[in-house]
Amino acid sequence: MRFWAKIVSSLVPMFAASIALGQAGAMPGLASDLQGMRNNRSLASVGVLAGSVRDASNRPVKDARVEVRLLGSAQTVAAAYTSGDGQFEIDNLPLGNYEVVITHGLAQDRQQIAVEGSGAPLRFRLSEASTADAKAGTSSTVSVAEMKVPKKARQHFEKASEALKKQNLDEAARQAEEALAIYPRYAQALTLRGILAMDHGQLQQALNDFQAAINSDPGYAMAYIATGAAYNAIGQYDLAAQSLDRGQELDPRSWQAHFEMSKAQLGRQDLDAALREVNRAEELASAPFAPIHLVRAHIYLSQKNYPEATAELEAYLQKAPQDPGAADARKTLDK
Repeated sequence: MRFWAKIVSSLVPMFAASIALGQAGAMPGLASDLQGMRNNRSLASVGVLAGSVRDASNRPVKDARVEVRLLGSAQTVAAAYTSGDGQFEIDNLPLGNYEVVITHGLAQDRQQIAVEGSGAPLRFRLSEASTADAKAGTSSTVSVAEMKVPKKARQHFEKASEALKKQNLDEAARQAEEALAIYPRYAQALTLRGILAMDHGQLQQALNDFQAAINSDPGYAMAYIATGAAYNAIGQYDLAAQSLDRGQELDPRSWQAHFEMSKAQLGRQDLDAALREVNRAEELASAPFAPIHLVRAHIYLSQKNYPEATAELEAYLQKAPQDPGAADARKTLDK
């Protein structure tokens, strides 16, 4: 099975467009798989958490990540991002004690709270120095690990990226291997090799490469995102969500991370979270991406919202009639 029917350019920041992690071809059996998903993972809806995030000058902070963790544990039970006016709201939280962690680039603030229904809005303030450094945690940053890569290895990787743009996957693979022969710990080249292994259905090899990339550069977001895509492909949605959660921390504006997270949450049957993630992916994507409609259609199908599901399936087929997932989409639409 080909898990990724095609890969478009820009796996890493030096690429020009965006890589289609989990493209339609990565989910050829999604319609049938969804029929067997369990519906017993949802938590009781008993509380609402809302608040705002501002900087030292009292300006709203947009796109700050809001995580709700069990108190005394690293387990994240809910997450969201602040809107343009710095506001956030998270519904369906069970009553209990939590730690709320706000992350914006390298800046972070946290509070311990008790959810007892609809409490007073929380207020977070990030220091001026921290918000100024926020971009340091985005995909545009050159990490210390990347700076150690020899020039010749970089040159081979640049050739691999150019070959990938032209859909010349064999040449991309060859150039990636050349880069790794010079510097075996090259995180970006390891991730690229893993992605190409995924395209050939070699999931274990891909996961090995992604883990090696993370070991080499723990701050490289795409390695975590690709790991999440691999786990999604084999139906290990909890592991996918765990890896994607870290990828989103490192690069909150990665549409690929949100798209893959929507699939992970769909697999976990957290439908509200899945819908938020796929909508966020669409907001952040630099160009229309047809499989977003396909994932959203299956979310609506699971919610038994058939009119919306029909509209999304039709939109997907209109934009990508030749995609590998189109045949299944037509069958689902007929039903």
